[in-house]
Amino acid sequence: MYVKQYPLVLACGFVNHSGRVSYKQEYIIPQMLMQWVQRNRDKVQGISYFTCSDISMYTSKWCAYNVVIPAQKPYDENMYSVKLKEDFCWSKPQYFQVPLVDGVANKADRETLYAFIGKIQETMRNVYMPMPYRNYLIDVLEVCVCVYNMLLRGKTTDMQLLIHTINLINQYYRIIAKHTAEEIIQSINKEQLLEFELLDYDQASKQFKDIVNEFTKEDRSGKNIYGIINKYRDTIWNDFGCNPSVIIWHSENDDIQTAVSWMHENHIIHGTRLLKPDDSTIRDLKSMCENTGVSIDDLWGCHAENDEWMKQHIQDVKTPIFVRANNVSIYSPVGSKLYDYLQIGFDIDLLSMNLL
Repeated sequence: MYVKQYPLVLACGFVNHSGRVSYKQEYIIPQMLMQWVQRNRDKVQGISYFTCSDISMYTSKWCAYNVVIPAQKPYDENMYSVKLKEDFCWSKPQYFQVPLVDGVANKADRETLYAFIGKIQETMRNVYMPMPYRNYLIDVLEVCVCVYNMLLRGKTTDMQLLIHTINLINQYYRIIAKHTAEEIIQSINKEQLLEFELLDYDQASKQFKDIVNEFTKEDRSGKNIYGIINKYRDTIWNDFGCNPSVIIWHSENDDIQTAVSWMHENHIIHGTRLLKPDDSTIRDLKSMCENTGVSIDDLWGCHAENDEWMKQHIQDVKTPIFVRANNVSIYSPVGSKLYDYLQIGFDIDLLSMNLL
């Protein structure tokens, strides 16, 4: 089947090179194909086109495509496709910048890097360093200065260049950090050092060890060099937000369609979960209550004795339960919780006040 489709795939894969002109011949076949989709919507709902963004040097990480689904009749009063509104739920648009190029978001990390760079420079000015120490510290400086300047001037730099640069920095960091301070110190033959390299040898070794240990410490919290590099690699297409969504917990006999429709109409990303008498359900209910400060007893309206009791009486839980869940990571703002809001029962006024 793919071999049969390949001529169309190829015909739709050309990139526009004619600049800002009104007529683009590269779009002729894709537009004709889209017209065919509109006439045959019972067979095909949309087309996945190749992106014009240059990902040729980074295909193993990002496989970008443009998915086009035409808005078909019938339309609502605002001329939006009823079918697409039923099939998709999207949040209201929010503006954000990738943290790598956001001077406000990366200010604390720039300050951390600036202080560490200053510490290395001051040490190298005030202490006679054996050349193996000095060469290593220069490599460390190169990494830190590169990351610092990326955060400082990233907004004026091509994004593709930033993606490749941050990955090269990470690889170079790995090469440098694979040797511990102890290994480097033990590898030095003091008899081969020059006289000036021995003047502050003990002090130089101590300060060198402190700097190397700080540089090579693998803590993904983002509060050291390793963490800072990985933070901006991991969030190259995202931000530090929690990206909340609402989970509607319900029992088998609940009619939740009205609640689901309300979520849909108000552009709240949501999902549903069925209450089951199993360990996973009880664990999640307890976690929800713990995070939101709601007593687990409130879900039943009486004292919940233990896990086994909760499983046996799962059908007695007051439903539906609305819980706002967050995509919490090590990069999320301080104080972020996995769940931060819980409401028992479908009360539109309360939901509107707390979720909109």
